[in-house]
Amino acid sequence: MSYWWLYVAVLVLVSAGVAFLGDLLGRNIGKRRIKLFGLRPRNTAILITSLTGGLITLLTIGVMLLTNSELRKLPSLIEERDVQIAKLNDQIAEQDRLEADLRAREDALLTNVAELTKQRDALEQQRVDAQAKLEETERALATTTTAKEQLEAEATRLRNEITGINRKLAQGRREIEANERLILAQETQLRTLQQQTTALAEEVRTYQEGDIVIDEGARVAAKKLDPASRALSEAQLAGSLPSLIPIPSGKELGVAFTPPSAEDYRTAAAAIRSMAGQPILILRAAENGVKGGTVRLTADVQENKPVFRAGEEIFRKQYSKSIDPPVEDEYRRIFDEVRRRALGRGIVPLPEGSIGGFTTLDISDFYDVLRGIRSLDTLVLTATEDIMPLDALESRINFTWEVEPHAPGVPSPPEWQP
Repeated sequence: MSYWWLYVAVLVLVSAGVAFLGDLLGRNIGKRRIKLFGLRPRNTAILITSLTGGLITLLTIGVMLLTNSELRKLPSLIEERDVQIAKLNDQIAEQDRLEADLRAREDALLTNVAELTKQRDALEQQRVDAQAKLEETERALATTTTAKEQLEAEATRLRNEITGINRKLAQGRREIEANERLILAQETQLRTLQQQTTALAEEVRTYQEGDIVIDEGARVAAKKLDPASRALSEAQLAGSLPSLIPIPSGKELGVAFTPPSAEDYRTAAAAIRSMAGQPILILRAAENGVKGGTVRLTADVQENKPVFRAGEEIFRKQYSKSIDPPVEDEYRRIFDEVRRRALGRGIVPLPEGSIGGFTTLDISDFYDVLRGIRSLDTLVLTATEDIMPLDALESRINFTWEVEPHAPGVPSPPEWQP
C-alpha cells in the first residue's frame, strides 16, 4: 500500500511542476507578444497552456507505466480473463444441451418401460385365465371319460398357449431389465454431466471472484480454557483472552488475519462466565478468504462436551441385492450425512473445512462388502470413543454389518468386522 502513496506523490509533484512551467511559459509568451503559427499573442498563450495540460496527462500515464510493472500487464490480463470466461460459458451451454438430450431420452425409455409393463400384466392375466381353464379341463378329465380325447387335445393346446405366454413374459422381463439398466446408465451419465457443469460453474466463479482458500465460519485456531477462568470478572476475562490464543500468520493459506474486535472478546467473556462445563475459545473466519487477501476473525465460545458418546450409533442404512447404486456415490452420500450430523452436534472443522474422514481400510472394506451383497444387510456406524468438538473422525468410528439370514444355496457376502 505504501508504494501506491509514493506513486500518487510523484504524480502530483510531476503534474504540479509541468502545470507551473506551462503557466509560466504562457505568461512570458503573452508578455513578449510572441506569435506562433500566425496566431495572436493571446491565442498563442492559450495554445501553450492547453498543450501543457495534455503533456501532464501523457507524463502521468508514462510515470505510472514506468513505475508499476503490474499496470503494464493489466490490459493483457483482462483480455485473457474475458477469453477464459467466454470459453467456460460455452462449455456450460454445451453441458446443458447434453443434459436436456439425456433427459429426453430417459423420458422415452420410461414410456417404453411403462408400455412393456402393461403388456406383461396383460400376458400374466392371460396365463392365469389359461391356467384356470387347464385346471377345469383336468377336473373334467377325471370325471368324464367319453370326451377324454377332446379334453386332452384342449389341455395340450392350453399347455402350448401357456408355454408361449411364459416365453413372451420372459422376453418382456428381459426387455424391462435391459431398459432399466439403460436408464441407470443414463442417470449415471446425467450425474456426471451435472458434476462437470457444477465444476465449470465453480471455475467461472473462481475467475470472477478469486481463489477462496478459507470459508466463512471455518476454525482458524482453538484453545481449551481453564474452568477456573470463570472466576474472573467479565472485564478481566475479556482483557486476558487475546493473550491466551495467538493470531496465526495465515502464510500457509496465503491470507493475512486481523484479530477479533474488543466487542467480540467481551461477548466471548460473557459466554464463558455463564458456561457450566469447560469452555473452548475458537477463532473463526468472519468471511470467505481469498488468496492474497485479508480475513477478519471473530471470537466464539463452545462447551467442551462430547459430540458423540462412546458406543453411540451415528448412522444406519439397510441394503439388499435389489439395490445397486454406484459404490463411490453411495460412499460420498454416507460421508456427507455423517459430516452433516457431526456439524449439527457441534464438531469444529479445520480452516479447509475438514472434520477428518474414514480410514483407508474402512473405505476399502466398505467398497468390497457393498459390491458383494446378496441379501438384506444393514450398515451401522458407531463411535468407538467419546468424540469431542476439536477431534477428527479418523479411527473414532467403527463400521459393522448386521447380516440377515441368507436363503439356502445363496453365498453370503464377505465378513467385515474391523
